[in-house]
Amino acid sequence: MLLKVLTLNCWGVPVAVACKLRNERMIAIGDELSKGEYDIILFQEIWDKADYELLKKKMSPSLKYSHYFYSGAIGSGLCLFSKLPILESFYHNFSLNGYAHKIHHGDWFGGKGLGMCRLKYNDIRINLYCTHLHAEYDFQDDEYAAHRVSQAFDMSQFIKLTSTQDNCDLVIVGGDFNVKPESLGCQIIQSNGQLLDSWITKKFTKSPGNGHTCDLPSNPFTGQKALKFDPDGKRIDYILYRCNKGTSVTLEECNVTMGTIPDRKYPYSDHEGVAAIFNVEKTESSAGTETIRASRIEGNVNNCLTAIEKGLKKASSDCTFYTVLAVMSVFLLYIISAVEVPYGLGLVRGFVLVLLTLTFGYAIWNRLILNKMEENGLINSKKDMENYLVFLQTEMKTS
Repeated sequence: MLLKVLTLNCWGVPVAVACKLRNERMIAIGDELSKGEYDIILFQEIWDKADYELLKKKMSPSLKYSHYFYSGAIGSGLCLFSKLPILESFYHNFSLNGYAHKIHHGDWFGGKGLGMCRLKYNDIRINLYCTHLHAEYDFQDDEYAAHRVSQAFDMSQFIKLTSTQDNCDLVIVGGDFNVKPESLGCQIIQSNGQLLDSWITKKFTKSPGNGHTCDLPSNPFTGQKALKFDPDGKRIDYILYRCNKGTSVTLEECNVTMGTIPDRKYPYSDHEGVAAIFNVEKTESSAGTETIRASRIEGNVNNCLTAIEKGLKKASSDCTFYTVLAVMSVFLLYIISAVEVPYGLGLVRGFVLVLLTLTFGYAIWNRLILNKMEENGLINSKKDMENYLVFLQTEMKTS
């Protein structure tokens, strides 16, 4: 069978200042994809449920089945549409999701994770995964590097452990990974998840070039800061896949698509989509996708541990900062409340006392709750990686 899959980050932030022409673009996305060219469509950044309902209304005649992955305070932004029936669904939250006080980034409030659906076409069982890893906001000093590595390892482990020979024949993973192909996050996802990159293994493409999908110079939504670091854009949107024993998969075609809207001067999104055409069949002679060697995975896991250690050092430094901030706030509260102030400055003192009280609350909340959550998440990732390294080393000795 031929299976056509599309992934697209729709840039659906429901804030007019931060997201241009959202309503017009969502209507255009729904109109274009309602034509039914694809069997499976994976969306990211559908934050507003009204946008999901709009897309569902437009696309349901051709893609009858759909699912939205609810998570966090504002939703995961992940959803999928399919011509094939959805048999089961599950959402796996990442233990690390950025920082709550970084409201302008918003990743923490989305409760990011990995959405999973099980589909079936005739006798072929398909495990479908959709994700959107934490964004990179500072290209020079990435404060979320450890979080993204933790998410990537977590994602690869979840895919590996839920897509065994017993429960699926074909694995397809799509989404905005927010990591470049050569990055550690991408390497651990592919090696530990035993996944192949559609753009690399394709037989044919209508999209010559490097497969870049984001921060393209041709996209009017691309900022000048992004172009400074990646003047040709970057590839951070992927469709990965593998098959288990008894199933054969050939990647017929992979293209970058969903660029400029026909008859408009603007594109569907600040990202372009990735489309892949799979030729899938059951055959007893197939050994499935070639297994990636344990030695390669071991190197990637060791590098992940290094990144996690850096994250733990930063968490420890943040802990010290919030402790000092809390102590200083209490000290200043005591001093200012005890000092007599001239007539007329009482209102100013009251304002300062309120500000210091809020600062103390902010410091304590971060020190005792959020900082501890981050530290525990990093420690958990570290322990999982250390356990996995022991297993890999045992595998290498016995092979």
